[in-house]
Amino acid sequence: MSQSVELHVIADPSYAKHLNDTIHFHGVDLCKPRNHPLLLINLGRLINKIQPDIVHAHAKKSGHILGLISTFIKAKTIVTIHNLTAEKWWMRRCDKLICVSKTIQKSLHKRSTSVVYNGIKKPDLSFNFKFENQSKNIIAVGTLARRKGFNTLIEACVGLPIHLHIVGDGPELVSLQQQTKALGCSHQVHFYGQRNNAVEMIAAADFLVISSTREGFSYVFAEALSVKTAVISTRVPVACEVISQNILYLFLMLWLYVKIF
Repeated sequence: MSQSVELHVIADPSYAKHLNDTIHFHGVDLCKPRNHPLLLINLGRLINKIQPDIVHAHAKKSGHILGLISTFIKAKTIVTIHNLTAEKWWMRRCDKLICVSKTIQKSLHKRSTSVVYNGIKKPDLSFNFKFENQSKNIIAVGTLARRKGFNTLIEACVGLPIHLHIVGDGPELVSLQQQTKALGCSHQVHFYGQRNNAVEMIAAADFLVISSTREGFSYVFAEALSVKTAVISTRVPVACEVISQNILYLFLMLWLYVKIF
């Protein structure tokens, strides 16, 4: 994009190292509250100095800030909404909302919305990773938080001839490890922490399970499809927009898979 248009990025100074020289970077301390007067004034002045045709903000905080200063800038304003949320007043002050799933779009009443799915980097399919055991291998990837439903997934796997591989880190790690010990399934539930080769592990698994109770767009769903790994998911975006709406509940699917295969 930066080769066909003049692209400016306003972000925390730490992001400068991730951008190439064709992008005009403006380091701004964005740690202040979203309605902080100095933050709003400085951002408004900076944007008017740049004189862009379009200002595009990502996520709630930056979107909220853009809504607050939209009256004082001349550019068209666009905000990408990444998670399910109730419509906010500041959204109505933006010219366009982009939603990363149809489910998010339906939760908003603003007419000027479009759906643009998140993209992923095309994976290298020359993978060598293999799981050591010979039984069915399920993989689940994500932040170890309550909304990801890993506790329910672990409970569903107890007593089944499968191995569950959980990739990710987060505040629920200790609690989940204690749960596996209490249920006597530590031998079949494996925690890997944060891994750079998560896509390679997904490719090696028999199928990926998404057990989340809430999502905006599941990146691991897209990654699993890119390496042709089967997916079983709860009814969350974007899986619920691709998988047949007649899909059975997660636990029934797990049970049938084990019984049939």
